[in-house]
Amino acid sequence: MGVVIRQSIWNSVVSYIGIVIGAVNTLFLFTNFLTAEEFGLTRVLLVMATLANQIFSLGIVNVTLKFFPFVKSDALKHNGFLSFILTVPLVGYFLFVLLALLFDRPIIDFYTDNSTLFGDYYSQVFVLTFLIIYFNVFDGYLRSNKKSVFPVFLKNVFLRLLWTVGIVLFYLKWIDFETFVLWYVWSHGLVLLMEVIYTQLIGQLHFKRFDISAFPRNEMMSFGGYAILGASMSYMANYLDVLMVGGITENGLADAAIYSVAVYIGSLITVPYNSVIRIGTSFIADAWKKNDLAQIQELYKRSSSNLLFFGVLIFLGIWLNIDNIFKILPEKYEGGKYVVLLVGLAKLVDASTSLNGIIMQYSKYFKTLLMFNGAFVVLIVISNWIFIPIYGLEGAAMATLISLLSTNLLKSWFLYAKFKLVPFDKRVVWIAMLGIGLWIANIFTPNLDNHILDSIIRSILITLIYLTIAYKMKLSDELNRIVQKRLLKSKS
Repeated sequence: MGVVIRQSIWNSVVSYIGIVIGAVNTLFLFTNFLTAEEFGLTRVLLVMATLANQIFSLGIVNVTLKFFPFVKSDALKHNGFLSFILTVPLVGYFLFVLLALLFDRPIIDFYTDNSTLFGDYYSQVFVLTFLIIYFNVFDGYLRSNKKSVFPVFLKNVFLRLLWTVGIVLFYLKWIDFETFVLWYVWSHGLVLLMEVIYTQLIGQLHFKRFDISAFPRNEMMSFGGYAILGASMSYMANYLDVLMVGGITENGLADAAIYSVAVYIGSLITVPYNSVIRIGTSFIADAWKKNDLAQIQELYKRSSSNLLFFGVLIFLGIWLNIDNIFKILPEKYEGGKYVVLLVGLAKLVDASTSLNGIIMQYSKYFKTLLMFNGAFVVLIVISNWIFIPIYGLEGAAMATLISLLSTNLLKSWFLYAKFKLVPFDKRVVWIAMLGIGLWIANIFTPNLDNHILDSIIRSILITLIYLTIAYKMKLSDELNRIVQKRLLKSKS
């Protein structure tokens, strides 16, 4: 348990450092040092390659996490399991290459109608996909060996620092844009190499011929199939809109960049949710093992209420400072202002209710979850095709809000119908009213000439008022517990 807690703490620390570096890259460097079209290209390449990884890695990462404990044996070099998980994705990757070459013209044409830049760098998708697939293979292998911190550092911190260096070199005109794209792509190669070296240093780089008969083949194939569907649907649900914006809108990749920045800002609401998921998943799985519905209900309600509470605070911090935020971005990015509003509301709904997906995933209805995810993908594709041509970037954000709201309502209804599980109590109404009240009060608050000072003062006031009222009204058990613990400690 000590190892788990220690690694959870370090994972959280590293992740938050990565968020800071990512914010600097996304909101300052990429937006100011690249044209919107160039920045959009990097987003589309990364999203496309990562989506390909979710599908064509053939679910091997999830298979590794689930089945490695059954074959683990240092004496037998894990029965060649590493060789096995390195071989399987090759089949998927070759299938990806075949399909990407077969349909290269329709894919390129989808983007080059509005921007020719994507066609010039389409070949980089092949390289980037390969590197991302195998980084994730080693990531899953290391996590199975209880060595999760270093891969998180490589992906969230070191990779982003490499991008920072690359964009600065481009700004200084030491490299041209073509070289920058190569730097951007092959940075994944460097982190993969470091991951392989680390695996060797800890004595786990075992290249041994595997014996397929030593593995639970049927269970692995079945689980891997569901993993492919689940992972690909989940990723498509979050990033398909970026790909569609880049191909449908009039400005193509430039609009993809503006939309990506706005989505990045709005998605900061999900930071607390990601932390809760890392901790809560194992508790939910264990509760289902014991069929302890009372514990699941307690986790569900407690997590949802607290995620809504802190999500509303972050949403207020973002939206009530939105004009100040866009003052630090190039003027062309102002078109994403109301995307932030719609995506922020969508992520608030998703973060405060998304534990319903985890509960379903570990229940006997995990196949039903795939149906819900599939319905979500269909809904978001159709709604994007309808709304983007009419409303542009706001149309994509509107599609995301409608799709997330509809799907989460359905999943929450399903859990209530099957298990009588509910995510919220009556405090949800008071949290919503408090948020709306502060939103209205902000309209009548004068703005300072200095937008940075205005953001600082406005954020402090919002936070103090929100937390003070919430504490008095006992809207968050976690907040009251933290405050009372501190007060009691200071008095003693």
